[in-house]
Amino acid sequence: MPVHLTEFSRTRRGGGRYLRVETSSGHGARVLFFFRYDDGNWCVFPPMTGYKARAADNEVKTRCR
Repeated sequence: MPVHLTEFSRTRRGGGRYLRVETSSGHGARVLFFFRYDDGNWCVFPPMTGYKARAADNEVKTRCR
């Protein structure tokens, strides 16, 4: 099953890199987005920045006490 890179660009907020890959079969099309993290890794979840990152960090610290 061939996979095609159909988009490579930057997010509107923060300018982070993302890419979109597609494949299709008799069951329909499938699309996945990958987001690049500051450490160079690519993940299907966008990196948290700004307020969300601080809130998540505070939540982890609270739960670990």
